[in-house]
Amino acid sequence: MIPNTMTARENLVHTLEILNAPNTTRKHHLIAKYIEPYDIPVVVDGQIMQKHALLRSETLDGAALLRQDVIAAVNEGAKPASESLSTLYDTIRTRSNSVKIPKGTKGTLSSYASIYAEGEPIGVDNHRMKSAEISIIKVADIIEITREMLADAEFDIMAREASAAGTRVGNSMLSIALDKLLTGAKVSTETVSSAATLKTAINNEIAAIEANGYIPTTIQVTPKANAMLRDAILTGYYAGNEAMTLGKVPTLYGLPVYTSTIKPAATVEGAEEADPDVYTPGAGTFGGTNNVGVVIYAKDKATTVAIREDIGFDQPFKDIYKDLTATKVSARMGAAAVHIDDTTNDDVAAAVYIKY
Repeated sequence: MIPNTMTARENLVHTLEILNAPNTTRKHHLIAKYIEPYDIPVVVDGQIMQKHALLRSETLDGAALLRQDVIAAVNEGAKPASESLSTLYDTIRTRSNSVKIPKGTKGTLSSYASIYAEGEPIGVDNHRMKSAEISIIKVADIIEITREMLADAEFDIMAREASAAGTRVGNSMLSIALDKLLTGAKVSTETVSSAATLKTAINNEIAAIEANGYIPTTIQVTPKANAMLRDAILTGYYAGNEAMTLGKVPTLYGLPVYTSTIKPAATVEGAEEADPDVYTPGAGTFGGTNNVGVVIYAKDKATTVAIREDIGFDQPFKDIYKDLTATKVSARMGAAAVHIDDTTNDDVAAAVYIKY
């Protein structure tokens, strides 16, 4: 057998085809063609089996097998967003419904320990008692598979929809995190009117963040801002110009640049963050009237994302074929801006937002 080279969506399609085969002959033909040549281990009742052997079993637990393949397709769809969360934000795990992130204050930023004489009692750093609070919410979606799809054997569409449900949940998580990043950032007063002035503004704001005691690590930009920066930085289409071949700005002033195709969530003013209606994912704005937006930030100080439950099924399967038409996918997470401009609590933002 050779390593499995199929995507999760392809695996799900073949599983659905085999489980719904009209007769045993057709079933074994599909297994021999799509499953048997590959090394595809599956876990059933704590035991590892080869998928082709399980499919041929007279005591086949179709629900257990299909459950694994559906969640694999969901995870495949969610993977880009999940990876982006950990790349772009300080991400932590929690078992709580509410998380407090300790933080320092302006001038100290929790960066320095005090000096004590030998034997002298060590005091508590009161700066660390200040915190940002994250409330965990549920982000959920439904895999839109109809009975007509099952009846018409539209397995490719069903697998695509399972993957798309994971993508939608993952995108909403990114949207909520971006909203917190932007609302916690200080709005730049730099003047932007061209690609050259945008580049200058970014450089100046990097210096401003450093002056506040933070180490800027990341830049997120809108597609329009990315286009302006490409125009200002990357010259010519020629062999060997890898950056221009890829069509993106890889780094700027030593910081990685990420283009956000995700729009931030819109928040309901005055609502409690525990209220699931507080966010409308994708309804916010990133950028100014010209759709140019850049946010520069220190990843470990600007925004923290807390994940209580990864993307998965919102409820267990009972009757797999019946429940597949109403399968819910969800994740439990929350986000908060940590260091923000707050003169009352003597704090300064760890992110700067340039919009034009």
